[in-house]
Amino acid sequence: MERQRKTVSQDKIRPTQPTRSQRWPWKLFIVFLSAGGIFICAAVIFRLPTSQKQTEQSLDGSLIVYVRTSERGVEPIPIEKAGALPVRANGIMSLEANFSQPARAYFVWFDCEGRVLPLYPWNYDTLDVTDINQPPPSRIGAKIIYSPPIGGGWSFGKKGGIETVLLLARREPLDSNLSLGSLLNLPPPPKMQHREELVGFKVNRGDESVSTLFSNNRGMEEDARTADEQVKTMMLRLREHFELIRVVRFTHEEELQTDQN
Repeated sequence: MERQRKTVSQDKIRPTQPTRSQRWPWKLFIVFLSAGGIFICAAVIFRLPTSQKQTEQSLDGSLIVYVRTSERGVEPIPIEKAGALPVRANGIMSLEANFSQPARAYFVWFDCEGRVLPLYPWNYDTLDVTDINQPPPSRIGAKIIYSPPIGGGWSFGKKGGIETVLLLARREPLDSNLSLGSLLNLPPPPKMQHREELVGFKVNRGDESVSTLFSNNRGMEEDARTADEQVKTMMLRLREHFELIRVVRFTHEEELQTDQN
């Protein structure tokens, strides 16, 4: 009897162990908690580099105009560099667009004869398409775009005046129903004030006004302001359809007529 009492007493003071069924909910909770943490970490990791985050950032970029002439060597030089202007007959230009994000670019050339010439992406290395109202072919977005490809060039004619190059850019494809010709209605090119006249403009979607990137040898301030008015108005109008607009205007010296007699 005494032995039995001791056994009972020992059983009373022995700590009770949870049964298997009692331990399971806690283990299940820990498993779900760990799995949730892993899922959240994975979601954050995969979400950071998504294109959605890029889309929230505004598109930025630049237009570089290169020119090349036989008397200055075969190496193309940026239009802003000393000695690049004026361009002349038989010289060529090439264009380069650089973007902060992949974008679709549209290069348009308003030549000194008043023609509106679609370059990229309508034409590759020859001017087969000359109608600006023709829908441009679809191209994927890129951070760097050349027109024409490296090594080629768009040739200047014999007539002199002011050349204007336009870069339009956006991240999404252009609406196929949009007619660019109705938006690009510039008056005839202005008269050349100086043989090395040069100006560059920029505006992005959301900007309230057009900014001047560079301006050299513009002549009389009033004349320059009048010449720029129509270009700036066109750029502001284009903000509705494009995220980035750049314009570069420069001089083209007319070819001198030599006496054959």
